[in-house]
Amino acid sequence: MKSLQELYEEVRENEELKKEFSVALRDNKVKEFASKHGCKATRDEVNKFIMSFSDEERELAVEELEQVAGGLILKDVDQPQSASEYISKILGKYGIN
Repeated sequence: MKSLQELYEEVRENEELKKEFSVALRDNKVKEFASKHGCKATRDEVNKFIMSFSDEERELAVEELEQVAGGLILKDVDQPQSASEYISKILGKYGIN
């Protein structure tokens, strides 16, 4: 079995996997995506891994500030589509589209 980090590295290097991952994010099926690609992880583990990319200390981008002002509360990828879009934007900044 692959770790989440190993799967992440594969996604970063493969355009098709990036597209498939983006769809999985949009459709709230990241756990299923991970499982399909040989990574056994709970939904909580996947969520924590994804959110670890936004835990860095940095200034907020304008669109992130707008979302905060709009009241978006991001708990996990099972939230409404707007949360998935937010995660997609964050991951896009790290080369995962």
